[in-house]
Amino acid sequence: MNITELNTRKRELGLTNQQIAALSGVPLSTIQKVLSGTTSAPRRNTLEAIELALAAEEVRRRELTGLREPADMRDSIPYIEYVA
Repeated sequence: MNITELNTRKRELGLTNQQIAALSGVPLSTIQKVLSGTTSAPRRNTLEAIELALAAEEVRRRELTGLREPADMRDSIPYIEYVA
């Protein structure tokens, strides 16, 4: 995912930067810099941590709403592709 896609996903899930920081383990200041575009070349592992946090939150919400059975959730976590 690129930065635009991450921001779109963040808005769709209604998450704050602080919530993403807590879910991803990435410092809030780094989340703010990456998602605002201040950091021109964020580290791959930072982008992956953010993307995984967003995917995990989506899975958690689906499980809570019963849209899919928890055993089926393994297939809903997207493959991470780094886009430079």
